[in-house]
Parts: sequence; structure tokens; C-alpha cells
Amino acid sequence: MSITDSELANHRRWVDSSGSAGERLVHRAAQVRDIDLTGAALRRARLIKAELVNVQLASADLSEVDLLEAVLHNVILRMANLRNARLAGIYMLHCDLTGALMDGADLAKAQLHHVNVSGASLRTANLVRMEAFHTSFAKADLSGADLSHTLLSEPDLREADISAAVLDGASLTGARIWNLRGTPASAAGIRCDWVDLSAPGDEPHIAGPQALRGILGG
Repeated sequence: MSITDSELANHRRWVDSSGSAGERLVHRAAQVRDIDLTGAALRRARLIKAELVNVQLASADLSEVDLLEAVLHNVILRMANLRNARLAGIYMLHCDLTGALMDGADLAKAQLHHVNVSGASLRTANLVRMEAFHTSFAKADLSGADLSHTLLSEPDLREADISAAVLDGASLTGARIWNLRGTPASAAGIRCDWVDLSAPGDEPHIAGPQALRGILGG
């Protein structure tokens, strides 16, 4: 199925009128494929357990959207507004969230595979028990985010900001940490076998876990 122009128009009226006109966009387990929704107004839409494949959502307003346990494959979300979005349990593969605004978003138990979150803002986001594989958070703002018990396998954290973030029990093996900025609020029980200290464009510079501990303040 596709989200129709009529549904989008009705949803916009619903948002603009604070619910007194139009109709909220609600789909459960919907399959949305091969559609361009660039700049779409989808604030507070409910797409629980939806499957989105080859969907363009660059610069879309998805603030407070409900994508609980949704599956996203090759979805473009560059510069999208995902503030306070409900993304718990979401599965993302080959998605692009470059520069997305994700402050306060809930990504608890999310799974990210080959996802680009470079330059995104995830301030105070809930990333508890998130699993991310070969995912880039380069230059992302993770200040105040909760990454407790998060599994990050070979993440790119170069120039990311982790000021006041919670990293208790997190696993960061293989992290690229050149110019990683900020001091976390806590990092008790953090796990890491090795890190890559290389700058962008340089050959890998592998170091032991003590390099990460030095950056984190012990």
C-alpha cells in the first residue's frame, strides 16, 4: 500500500486543528514501498509495526511519530524532524538519517545495521539496549543521551559529542573515536576490546581499550 495524498492532507488538517478537523494518519503493520514523501507533514502519525522500503522522507516532519517495532529498509531521513519520536524496537537497514533532529526520541532496543546517523542531534534520546552494527554517529550530538547497555559494534564516533551521556554497561568494541568530545555522566562497566584512533582518510590506528578509558576520564 501507499500513503495517499488524501490521507496526508487529512492528517495535516488534523495536526493544524489540534484534532478538531481532518483525520489522524493511523496504519498498523502497513507496507509502504517506493514512494517519495520528501518534506511530508507526518507529525504524530501512527505507523506501528509498519514496513517501509525505498521511501524518501528527507526533511519530513516526523516529530512524535509512532513507529514502534517498524522495519525500515533503504529509507532516506536526511534532515528529518524526529524529535520525541517513538522508535522503540525499530529495525533499520541501510537507512540515512544524516543531520536528523532526534532529540528526546525513544530508540530503546532498536537495531541499526549500516545506518548513517552522522551529524544528527540525539540529545537526551533513549538508546537503552540499542544494537548498532557498522553505524556512523560521526559528529552526532549524543549529549545527555542514555546509552546504557547499548551494543555498538564498530561504530563511527569521530567528533561525536557524548557530554553528560550515560554509558553504563555499553559495549563499544571497534569504535572509531578520533576527536570524540565531552565527558559522559557515567560509564560504569563499559566494555571495549579495541578502538580505532585514525582520523578521517587515514589508515586504521588500532589501540587497546585503555585509549577509550583515557578519553572517558578513566
